[in-house]
Amino acid sequence: MNNSGSVKGTGITWVVFAAFAISVSVVIASIAFSHGTSTLTILLLRFLALMMLIPLLMRARRLTLRVAPRAALLSVVIGAIFLAQTGGYLASVSYIPVALAVLLFYTYPLLTAMLGAIIDRRRPHPLELLGLGMAFAGLFLALQVSFDALDARGIGFAALAACAAAVVLNSTQRVLRNLASLPVSFFTSVGSLLVCIVILALGGEVAWPDTDIGWWALVASVTTFAIFYPTMIIGIERVGAVPAALIFNLEPPFTILLAAWWLDQTLTLTQLFGAAVVVAAVCIGQIPNLRQNPENPHPGGVPL
Repeated sequence: MNNSGSVKGTGITWVVFAAFAISVSVVIASIAFSHGTSTLTILLLRFLALMMLIPLLMRARRLTLRVAPRAALLSVVIGAIFLAQTGGYLASVSYIPVALAVLLFYTYPLLTAMLGAIIDRRRPHPLELLGLGMAFAGLFLALQVSFDALDARGIGFAALAACAAAVVLNSTQRVLRNLASLPVSFFTSVGSLLVCIVILALGGEVAWPDTDIGWWALVASVTTFAIFYPTMIIGIERVGAVPAALIFNLEPPFTILLAAWWLDQTLTLTQLFGAAVVVAAVCIGQIPNLRQNPENPHPGGVPL
C-alpha cells in the first residue's frame, strides 16, 4: 500500500473510533437524562470541555491558534451549524419515534455525497453509491422503523438535521485544506458554544443530575464526546467528507449493541442482520477510497 493508502487506512480507523465514541456518549447521555440532566447542560459542558482540552493538545504539539481570520470564522460558522444539526435531531424525537428520526437523519451520508458531487464536480463511484444504499437499507432493518406515528414537524426537524450534517461535513473538509484539525476543532467548538449561550440567554435551562449515577453519566458522556469530536475532524481530514459520512453509518448499530449490553434492551435477529449489512456496506464503500490515485483530487469519484 502506498503512503496515501496508509493515510487513508489510518483515517478510516479514526472515523470508526469516532463513530464508536459518539455511540458511547449517546447511550451514557440517555442515563444522564433519566437522572435529571437537561440536553442544554450536556451540550454546554461538551463544548466547554473541548475548548479547555484542545489548547492543551495544541500546546503539546507546539501548534498555535493564530490562524487566518477567514478560516477561523468559517470554522465558527460550521460549529454553529453543527449545533443546529444536533438540535434538529433532538427536536425530531419529540414528534416522531426515535427509530424513524434516526433513519431520516441518516439520509445525510447520501446528501453529503450529492452535495460533494456538486461542489467538487465529480461523479460518485458506483461502489460508493452501492455502499450508501446498502447502509441505509441495513439501518432500516436494524432500527425496526415504524411509520405509525408520522408528524410533519418531526420529519422536518430530522430533515433539517440531515441537511445541516451534509453541510458540516463538506464544509469541514474544505476548511481543513487551509487549517489543521485541532484548530478547526477548537473554532467549531467556539461556534457551537456561542449558540448554546444564546439559547441559555433566551430562556434555556441548565439542569444538574439529582443522583450520583447521573453525575457519573454526565461526566462520562462529556468525556467521550471530547474524544469523539477531534477524532471526527482528524478522520474527515484524512479520508474526506463522503467516506467519513459512510463510515458514520456504523454509529446506530454501535448504539443499538451498546444499549442492549448496558440498558438490557432486546436485540432481534433482524436487527443483527441489519447491523451486519451496514458493516458490509461500509467496507464496500471504502474500496474506491483506498484505491484512489494520490494524484486524483476527487476522493471516491471521477471529475465531471
